[in-house]
Amino acid sequence: MGESFAFQSDFISLFFAYALIVFVILILYDFALLLVSTEISLRLSRIAVRLITKQGSGRYRRGMVVHVVRLKYGFDKMMYQIRLHWVGYGGWDSSPVYTHMVKRPIRNIIFGLVLYLFRPFSLLCLSGIALMAIIQTESQRFLYADLSQLYSAIQGIDYWNVAARISSIVPAIFLVGIFYLISTRGTIRRAIENLNLKSTEDIARKHRELSKSIGNAIYPIANNLQYVVDCQHLVVDAWMVHMFPENRHMIEHSVSAIDYDHYCFMELIELLRIHEAFESLSGYPDHHLRNVFSTYKYEILHLVSRLDHYTIDRLNKIFFSKDSIIELLQDTRSGAGLLSQEDFRREQLDRQHLVAEETVKALELLCAFVRYHDTVSRLMRIDSDRFGRALRIAIQQSSA
Repeated sequence: MGESFAFQSDFISLFFAYALIVFVILILYDFALLLVSTEISLRLSRIAVRLITKQGSGRYRRGMVVHVVRLKYGFDKMMYQIRLHWVGYGGWDSSPVYTHMVKRPIRNIIFGLVLYLFRPFSLLCLSGIALMAIIQTESQRFLYADLSQLYSAIQGIDYWNVAARISSIVPAIFLVGIFYLISTRGTIRRAIENLNLKSTEDIARKHRELSKSIGNAIYPIANNLQYVVDCQHLVVDAWMVHMFPENRHMIEHSVSAIDYDHYCFMELIELLRIHEAFESLSGYPDHHLRNVFSTYKYEILHLVSRLDHYTIDRLNKIFFSKDSIIELLQDTRSGAGLLSQEDFRREQLDRQHLVAEETVKALELLCAFVRYHDTVSRLMRIDSDRFGRALRIAIQQSSA
């Protein structure tokens, strides 16, 4: 009795000690991945900016910039999948009253933690911790003795008798299920399930519409950004002429007479349809179900999590549409008179760097558009879920 009590106390103390160590290690692991992913993403963005501003072959620069942007997207996706998401950056709380009002009750938080323990990853960690605690608690000889006794006990089990007893319990479970289905609670839960199914269909339909709008806009957006990468000096020089008209003679390219019709920037009327699809999806009343649907694929979550930021004006500015370029140049105020050649060159480099940064952001958003369109189109195909469809048909036929 004393040995058994000593074993239990040693096991419990070692279990919690190892659990604390594993918990700290996992937090450090997630925090390290957060720092690494942030730093590498920033470096890849800077590399893309330098490639845009670098002098050289336009085709080579375009290809390298696109490859870097795609590499950054793939890296962000990989880091999202291998992280635990226990650690994150804090944000500014714009409405403390609302934040405290919508906080989950303590009992819901405790219940959520209990459910989290039954996830496969949590069960694997707990099993490993328990195994380490047992190994440290028991001597090797006693452990082998326990294993041999366990093996003998397993061999002595009458599995047919166990199966017969389980089969006798099945009718009782079946009756309990029937009573639950005909009860008021079961009726309410079925009604809620049907409502959620219809809401999920509505969200899927909205994603299909958004994917169709994005698919129609990908090609013109790509052509417009190609023009921006190749002719970014037009934007910079025209910007500088409007900012410092007295330094017009220092511009290498002739932009003294600004004729907006000569610019090859595109109108990008497809952005209006994308914005309307964004509003339809972001304005869906069931935010929880919309967010759950978005977590199904990283490509969907990456785009949907930023829906509120993509107004029509913002989309036009991001993708350098013709209207946004004209608005930028017309709204630019003149600077402080004549500048020296050194100061003017410094201002010109700053504008060039700013245009390059905005171009990289536009390419990153275009990459997110392409991945989202490919993912949703693949999910919405009629042959996308053959195994699941065959399984559902078999279940319906067996129940009929």
